[in-house]
Amino acid sequence: MWSHYGASHAGFVLAFDAQHPYFHEEKGPQDEFRHLRRVLYREARPSATLVEFEGVDFFLVKSGHWSYEREWRIIRPLQEAAVVNPGDLFSVHLFPFPPSALKAVILGARIAVKSVEAVAAAIRANGSLGHIRVQRARPDSSHFLLRISDEAI
Repeated sequence: MWSHYGASHAGFVLAFDAQHPYFHEEKGPQDEFRHLRRVLYREARPSATLVEFEGVDFFLVKSGHWSYEREWRIIRPLQEAAVVNPGDLFSVHLFPFPPSALKAVILGARIAVKSVEAVAAAIRANGSLGHIRVQRARPDSSHFLLRISDEAI
């Protein structure tokens, strides 16, 4: 994931508590929104018009090539966004989450010192983030994997 979403190991990842109530706020059994959903991986591209898809299934299917991600998603109605930033093609909708839903910040293996300092300052500046663990991803010396360990900041 780091090469795709973590700025080639120079960014950071937020680790959330998937059991936190924030991720289970559906308003009833038929509610398609406000709760974690597993992404489905398929070999064939879905072929239907947008109105033929059931619920939010359109947003929950990816190519089987991405199955190693084991991704989960939460979909929220755009009108519930706290901030909307206009973009060139699409607006970016930002949704707040409770600080208690956040477990850790994992720093990439190639993150700049300046970025580490900014993360540390942001955590120190917000008293509700005192429980956050800061960790670092580092390449294993003999295997093709990353080791995650606690980081002192």
